[in-house]
Amino acid sequence: MLTTNQYFSWSRRTSILVTVLFRKGHKVVKPRVIELKAYKDRRMTSLPTPAAWSDPLDRFTLWMRASDYPFSTQEKRHYHLRRFANTSKLGPYEAATDDLIEYLGAHAWSAQTKRSHRATLRAFYTWAYASGHIDTDPAALLPIVRTQPGRPRPIPESELRQALATAGDRERLMIRLGAEASMRSCEICVANVADIVGQVGGYSIVVHGKGNKPRIVPIDDGLAVNLLTRGRKNIGGWVFEGKIQGHLSNKRVIELLADALPGEWAGHSLRHRYGTITYQGSKDIRSVQENMGHASVATTQIYTGIDDDQRRRASSFAKIA
Repeated sequence: MLTTNQYFSWSRRTSILVTVLFRKGHKVVKPRVIELKAYKDRRMTSLPTPAAWSDPLDRFTLWMRASDYPFSTQEKRHYHLRRFANTSKLGPYEAATDDLIEYLGAHAWSAQTKRSHRATLRAFYTWAYASGHIDTDPAALLPIVRTQPGRPRPIPESELRQALATAGDRERLMIRLGAEASMRSCEICVANVADIVGQVGGYSIVVHGKGNKPRIVPIDDGLAVNLLTRGRKNIGGWVFEGKIQGHLSNKRVIELLADALPGEWAGHSLRHRYGTITYQGSKDIRSVQENMGHASVATTQIYTGIDDDQRRRASSFAKIA
């Protein structure tokens, strides 16, 4: 059986924050600190696994793998459970509902973080109950964690044009994939010429999304040609060549986008821009949802900003004649 230490040995991180100093021409840009969420807490890999939890966690991990959970989700849930184990000092099958509630309520976590930990406890104890390890599910009655909906934060068009005008060829393509094809950094890094499908007037790109869920996003002819031209020069057809099986890492794309975009704008603001501008232009929320790879329209709505003119027009219909 795969052991806990073997499972995580290859994914150990050394960086919590990355400080980036670049030169543009002869001008030194002010150092920026980029928070990399996937790497920010080295406890995710260094927090020990209590002996009593080792076999249950291995079995739960295998269950997640068999269910095709993304590796990032497997790693996060493994960390959450180790943290619960070390904090509560309880064995994996000893916790009662009150123990779980006390644990979730004892931390000054944001609502989103608390919701994530709750989801992990729910998943683990649902598995433990279904597998016959416990007679009742202590997580079944955990209270719902209410979170505030996110707000769209698209990069302004003026800032986007500035970035495109000053970025290098590689970074310009990355920016366009985020802004014009709604691609995340983890999707941009694995772009390949084999993913460009169709022909002139009908090009699309196959995007390898989160959770191993590919989607096909229509793209502009010029963008498609640029991607093909660059990728065909590289071994393996990778558009952004690098040292991770021939392509750049997600971390490196995050860094490059953070430097290429002005001010404090990060790469994800390009996806917010895509969602906002495509919905405002088409009013077709379902198509925007599919292109962005969201399982729910509710998630897409976070990205689709409504401007003042639209709200004012909507409000005008309420005027009493």
